[in-house]
Amino acid sequence: MAINLSKGQKIDLSKETGAKLTGFCVGVNWGAIETKGFLGLSTNKQSVDLDLSCILIDENNILCDHIYSPLYNIDFLQQFGLPKGKLVSSDGALRQTGDDLQGDSGGVDGLDNEIITVDLAKLTQKFLKYFSS
Repeated sequence: MAINLSKGQKIDLSKETGAKLTGFCVGVNWGAIETKGFLGLSTNKQSVDLDLSCILIDENNILCDHIYSPLYNIDFLQQFGLPKGKLVSSDGALRQTGDDLQGDSGGVDGLDNEIITVDLAKLTQKFLKYFSS
């Protein structure tokens, strides 16, 4: 079942039947930005790099784990306390498909460019919040 959310929207992941949710995916899809050229006679396309990431926060609001593109493993960022990027969480419960650096160049195709898969059964700690952006 696909659910489309807009920025800032929240969703309740509990099932109406009372059954426990065991996993879910979060995906994003985007295309290039199109602009009109001189006098509208041509079209220019600019690729977009959107990054899907996720952090896990415990009941004490402490960052416990994260996933985001390893392409951002820049020593400069680690000086400010930003952990190194990785595609799989420490317990294997979260997996990111990798960084799509440009999106759909031929128009949005309806397929997710980046996906995070969450397996709730593999989480080794009790987390209060999951944030994905």
